[in-house]
Amino acid sequence: MELKAYMLILWRKWWIILSIFIITLTATVIFTFTRPAIYEATVTYVIVPDPSLAGSVVYGMDILSRQTEIGNTYAEIAVSRSIRQRVADKLGLSMAQLASFLIDAQPLSGTNLLKIIVQGGDRESVTVLANTIGDETSAYVRELQGIYDLNLLDSAPELGYPVESNEKTHIALGAVFGLVLGCGLVFFVEYLQIPLQTPAEFNILEDESGVYNKAFLMQRLREEVARSERNGHALSLAFIDIDYSGSIEALSSPLERDAVIRQVATFLMRHVREEDVIARMNGTVFAILLPDLRGEEAKSFIEKLQRGITSMSSKLEREGRELDLRVATYQRNQLSAEEFFAQVERALQRSASGNGFRNTKEMLAG
Repeated sequence: MELKAYMLILWRKWWIILSIFIITLTATVIFTFTRPAIYEATVTYVIVPDPSLAGSVVYGMDILSRQTEIGNTYAEIAVSRSIRQRVADKLGLSMAQLASFLIDAQPLSGTNLLKIIVQGGDRESVTVLANTIGDETSAYVRELQGIYDLNLLDSAPELGYPVESNEKTHIALGAVFGLVLGCGLVFFVEYLQIPLQTPAEFNILEDESGVYNKAFLMQRLREEVARSERNGHALSLAFIDIDYSGSIEALSSPLERDAVIRQVATFLMRHVREEDVIARMNGTVFAILLPDLRGEEAKSFIEKLQRGITSMSSKLEREGRELDLRVATYQRNQLSAEEFFAQVERALQRSASGNGFRNTKEMLAG
């Protein structure tokens, strides 16, 4: 039921969604195919023990226990600020110029290899930078005089190679983002158009019965009237007075009266369709909004509910009182939601005064 209301909002403002979708998708395509090319260069080192320690017990145990730790340590050294400063000084660059390149170092899992990766917009610069970072990292490790050294395995090529860009993925993400942004904007615009509500109106449920209140019914009625005008779908609205003969009001205890009203409300909620809206108007009067049901269908449906409510009112019958229903159903005919509601309400009032309907066989149709 709520999902249909959301879909109706999106359908009414489809042009906003389409516009945002086209704008976002176009911007994504332009950005994807006009952004500068990115180049990458890599240099690979082997982490090896110091040959002077070969054959010692310490050497063998250290290889087994510290392989992962040493690899991660040397990777952090390669991307550290200290190494970056040494590289910038050697190449005559500022730290700001160096920051325009993406520098990363990764120990390859399960091996003693360390890979240093540099990405940037100039294919010659990434090669020079990758090799220089490797040289400075290797020199720094030797200065530590530890039990491991870095030996060059593969230096960076003369020119960096282009980084592959997945244009299809970028465009698909742009399309999804545009669709989500358009839907979000529609709901935001719809929210801004809702009149300012008082705190009491924020609650859409009626406290005593647990069904919807009149304010929520009117909101849904406006939506369904608009849908009916646009698509030509049927729409019916039924008012049910479950205490036409005053049986409920005659009960001695207010708690007993409230219990009967809650019992009827629970029955209605269990037996209406998912798309129907039940609301309590006042006292013992309930309204049921019936989308896609025409006059005869609505009458048959309401009469079925009437029989069910009457059959469960055994407590009242034992006391000699009859639970009487009076139903007025209106088939809308190019009226506004407010006119639609008022005409059905007047029909129920005429019924209650004795000038209108005496049973559910008589229906108000327009």
